Amino acid sequence: MKIRPCSSRLRLLSFCLGLCCSSFVGAQSTSTPNQPPGVTVLDCKWQKTRYIPSLPAYPQRPSADEVKQGMPNSVPPMIGSSPGAYLYSIRVRNEGPKVIKSMAWDYVFDAPDSNRELGRRSFNSYEKIKLNETKWINLRPQALGPPNVATIEGLKKDRRSPFDERIEIKCILYTDGTGWRAADADRQVCDQLVKFTLHADQRPR
Repeated sequence: MKIRPCSSRLRLLSFCLGLCCSSFVGAQSTSTPNQPPGVTVLDCKWQKTRYIPSLPAYPQRPSADEVKQGMPNSVPPMIGSSPGAYLYSIRVRNEGPKVIKSMAWDYVFDAPDSNRELGRRSFNSYEKIKLNETKWINLRPQALGPPNVATIEGLKKDRRSPFDERIEIKCILYTDGTGWRAADADRQVCDQLVKFTLHADQRPR
């Protein structure tokens, strides 16, 4: 299992949302701009695991670069080209004012030489993170692995994982029913987070 350094760049601003008796509310000012109070992603990692025939594809938002052909100065590495599944994990520290109930977040892959986004994988996690707790969040196996596009400079750096990897938290739901949403987050992403948090039987399998 390989651990990749993650940026703690969490682009979150306040918003209001009412759904299923839960509401996301505006944020108080913090010492670090555009971050939820006290929430930090310390590490992230991914690992290829055994092939699971019945594994469904999780809804993703791939970048435009992943569907382009003949990209200048880019080559398709053999990442995720064989059958298999992938385990994604993040380590989160909650020093904020509230207990986290669930989160929607993106695992982002950037080109190390230009910081150009090459792909992202979008997930929901439903593990409680208590106050002043540091916790690994481990997702179930996912069908979609890292992007199949990389730059030549990235391949020189690391052929297995030729990316800079970071986490963007899009929405947080707290145990008291309030929450946070990133300024660039799709409202539907946060609506679904609330829905699937309250109705575990409706979560994608």
